[in-house]
Amino acid sequence: MAFLPCDHYYSEEGRFTEALDAAFEAAEARRDCVVLLGAAPSGPEVEYGWIELGGMVAGPAAGVRRVRGFQEKPPLPTAEHLFRSGSLWNTFVMVGHVGAFLDMAAEAAPGLMEALRSGYAPARGARETRIADWVYERITPTDFSRQVLTPGARKLVALGLGDVEWNDLGDPERVISTLVGRGAELPEWAHRWRKSAARAAGGEAPATAVA
Repeated sequence: MAFLPCDHYYSEEGRFTEALDAAFEAAEARRDCVVLLGAAPSGPEVEYGWIELGGMVAGPAAGVRRVRGFQEKPPLPTAEHLFRSGSLWNTFVMVGHVGAFLDMAAEAAPGLMEALRSGYAPARGARETRIADWVYERITPTDFSRQVLTPGARKLVALGLGDVEWNDLGDPERVISTLVGRGAELPEWAHRWRKSAARAAGGEAPATAVA
C-alpha cells in the first residue's frame, strides 16, 4: 500500500512515478520496512520533515538507503546541518506492506492501536472495515511524524526522487512561488491573498519569490 499526500507538487510527474514504482519494488524486497520517498532540498527549510540517511541497502531498487533518523520541523541550526549533510526532505509518500505499518505503529503507540482495535467492527463488503465514531473521541491525538516515524526509524528506508523539484503546497505563498517558477499566470485569488496579507502586515504586497 502507499500513502500519497494530495497537496504536493512535482516538477516531473513521470520521474515521480518511476520513483514510486521503485519504492514498491523495495517494499516487496523488504517486507518488514516502510519506504519513504525523499526530495533533494534546496535550502534549510524548517517547516518540512527531514530524513537523515544511513548506508545503502541491497535489493532490486537502486539507491535505497537506511534511515539514521527523522527530524520533523527542526530549528534553523539543525536544518542547516541537515542540509549540509545531504539529508532529504520527507515527502511523506510512504510505501510498504500493511503489516509493516501496523507493526511500526503498534511499537511506537501501543495505546492508540489498542484503542482502534477495540472499536473495530466488520462492515458490509469483504474489503471494508469500520471503526466506531466514539473511539476517535476517546483517543489522545497522535503526531505521526514525531510519535511514530521518529522512534520507528530503524524500520524505515529511504529512496530519493532524483532531479525532481518537490514542494508542499500547504501554504499559499508556496503555491504562488511554484506558479511563478513555472511561468504561469497568477490566478485572481493569489493577487487578492497577497494584497490582504500586505494589509494585515501594514505594508505593501511582498515581492514574489521564484522557486
